[in-house]
Amino acid sequence: MKVIIAALCYTTLFILIELVTRKTKLSKELSRKIAHILAGTSAAFLPLFMNFRQILLLSLLFLPVMVISKRKNLFSSIHGVSRKTYGEVYFPMAIFLSALLFPNKQLFMYGVLVMSLSDGFASVFGQRYGKKKNKLWQGEKSYVGSSVFFIMTLMIGLAVMVQIPVWVIVGSALVLTFAEACLSGGIDNLILPPLASGLIYGAMKLLNIV
Repeated sequence: MKVIIAALCYTTLFILIELVTRKTKLSKELSRKIAHILAGTSAAFLPLFMNFRQILLLSLLFLPVMVISKRKNLFSSIHGVSRKTYGEVYFPMAIFLSALLFPNKQLFMYGVLVMSLSDGFASVFGQRYGKKKNKLWQGEKSYVGSSVFFIMTLMIGLAVMVQIPVWVIVGSALVLTFAEACLSGGIDNLILPPLASGLIYGAMKLLNIV
């Protein structure tokens, strides 16, 4: 029942964003990022209401929905950007991997919030204010966007992983910022959550915090 309710809530969210976008003529890039931030942030808090098996099932249900929606362009507010990206398809895959590999409330929350808030706001500010670009591997991100990503990731780490030393939070934020700057095509949605959780988990093991 919880899975069905959550699925209905997410579907309603996407429909509302689609309606608002069409009515206000919001740019597709901005509407996409709004959906990214809202859906991702709410997903980060799913362990407070659902167990990880239910989260796995929910993400599996949404994967074919996103694939079909992209092919049919059912939600132009999400799929209508001009650049080539599969971020919306990678999104439920990332939730699935995070829940499968790190069935821990704090680790899951940290990883998903990095994807939703850090990546989301980095994109918004980077596209709006970022003039100078850095070109690392596949990525072409602005220095403004990368700075926002680092600050957001640092704040998320300090807020969520309170038992972790600050130097670990800072180091993880630097590694994740570099990783995000190297990635493009929406693949960062898939890689960042498990990478973020994995970095903190590895540090916890080394420091005997686990």
